[in-house]
Amino acid sequence: MCGLVGIVGNITLKDVNTFKEMLVLDSVRGYDSVGVFSLKKNGEEQLVKSVDAVANALETKKFIRATTGEFRVLIGHNRAASVGSVNINNAHPFDFEHIVGAHNGTLTGWKFDLEDSKQFEVDSECLFHNINKKGIEHTYGKAEGAMALSWYDRRDQSVNLLRNDERPLYVATNKAKDVYYWASEPWMISVALGHQGLEASELVRLDSHKLMKIVGKEVSVNTLTPFRRATQSWVGNTGSIVGYVPYKNGNTSTNKNDLYIHGDEIEFEVLRITSATTSTPNLNVVCRDVCKPYSEFNFWVHRELDKKLLDVLSDSVNTFTAKVSSCIAGVIRIQNHTIKEIVEDNVAPFNKAH
Repeated sequence: MCGLVGIVGNITLKDVNTFKEMLVLDSVRGYDSVGVFSLKKNGEEQLVKSVDAVANALETKKFIRATTGEFRVLIGHNRAASVGSVNINNAHPFDFEHIVGAHNGTLTGWKFDLEDSKQFEVDSECLFHNINKKGIEHTYGKAEGAMALSWYDRRDQSVNLLRNDERPLYVATNKAKDVYYWASEPWMISVALGHQGLEASELVRLDSHKLMKIVGKEVSVNTLTPFRRATQSWVGNTGSIVGYVPYKNGNTSTNKNDLYIHGDEIEFEVLRITSATTSTPNLNVVCRDVCKPYSEFNFWVHRELDKKLLDVLSDSVNTFTAKVSSCIAGVIRIQNHTIKEIVEDNVAPFNKAH
């Protein structure tokens, strides 16, 4: 659990004090690190982070500089680390060419669903990298897991707020409707405003999947399509497991014509090789369809007769192709003798005659 706070608009000194108090109150949602992005009315940006306690961080010179002046945007975040180490680099907000933003939540499957994931230790940083590179509509449809987001986009000078069903985010405005406040919990806004003698005219929970974009006095709300993964229970070669329907090319259609059939070629990577008992002659190879990263299936390899193939499957970091034997009611089987290793655009077959 992390926490988001922020203010955008015609920010006054009392609003700045409100922001700093919200940031302190928000520390109940995360104490591993704290970060602030500020944009002054003259266009000057500052991004500061600390792994110290919020109250202590706000007393440091860099945080004082970042929260002193006349501002258009203030974005704050308190982190409760769930993915990645606790250090300055992994603290929010994350800054990229076009955007700087903060995330509350934890993504699942991001290492397979999001682009360039191997470059990042933290799911949140990878998420904003993808938003910066591919846009929010594309990325939101690819990202699975809990999220509430706040970010500033330099391209249109907008502040953007978004959440899904798994994380809260509350938004308020002042009576003049020229300042907007947001926080992960509503009481943080109310308490901080009250201490400054201010009052919100509206305080609402942002609807799930509704992107709120604030540009100056203009506010727009658009509905985004969230991540969806089609799933069903199906039977692997060694028993009943929960997997994902193995459609061709990662298609999620329920049309039977889209299912793999005998003779189709499938590309896969090996996840692990296991054995139920030491006495069985077969080892169970658990694989993932690379076109649909959560489509797992199993096949057997004989300990002795297929030893050369087993060695390659165990040690190779490459992917493989094979011909599908059958796919009935979600059960996918491959023809072991058609397995080929993909090596630098060359395909090497491995079979009993090899």
